[in-house]
Amino acid sequence: MKNNFCACLAALLMFSFLQSGLSYAKSSSPTQIDASRNNLIGYMLSKQLPVMHFSDKVMNDDLAFSAFDLYLKQLDYQKRFLLQSDVDQLSILAPGIDTNLLNSTIILPDVGYKLLNARIGEVEKLTKTLLAGGFDYTLDEKYETDPDKLKYATSLTDLSERWRRILKGQIIARYLDLVEEQEKEEAKKEEKEVKKKKNDKELWVEAEENLLTCMML
Repeated sequence: MKNNFCACLAALLMFSFLQSGLSYAKSSSPTQIDASRNNLIGYMLSKQLPVMHFSDKVMNDDLAFSAFDLYLKQLDYQKRFLLQSDVDQLSILAPGIDTNLLNSTIILPDVGYKLLNARIGEVEKLTKTLLAGGFDYTLDEKYETDPDKLKYATSLTDLSERWRRILKGQIIARYLDLVEEQEKEEAKKEEKEVKKKKNDKELWVEAEENLLTCMML
């Protein structure tokens, strides 16, 4: 029952996070929190708990931290945007989740949205810089894809390095797809006219251009 409660609470927090995003996007003063809207969301969340057949007695700091962990995974599951300092800032609000809900007040989603939105903007800039600089495909590198084995980046430099490896990996994957497509095309030589075979340099350029096009959509 504890796990179910935490999951439901985390889902409610994520719902309020999405509501925060919509309000934040429409606000003429995005740096300010709409207190009335925030209180309304908190009231709605607190009223949902009895509906889910959970009593106020089961709401405590332990469950609040468990719900916070689940919320954090939903916020940045692959750990590609938030820094450890952001997580530390959000974790300060974790002990008050239960109290805030009971008081019809919710702060975490507003703070979480603003932090994530700011980091997404920074990542957009750094990925453009990385793509413009190119990559060394002769260097054998690896990057961890399992979020559970990853730690949050400690700085923007650390985050940039993480994204450099991610982008390089995506380009290599696209390059291999292009090689496979070309090999299949060559296999049809006897059936129809085939496009001019591209060399490795041309395939690398096309792989990079494809990724850049996808990121701009």
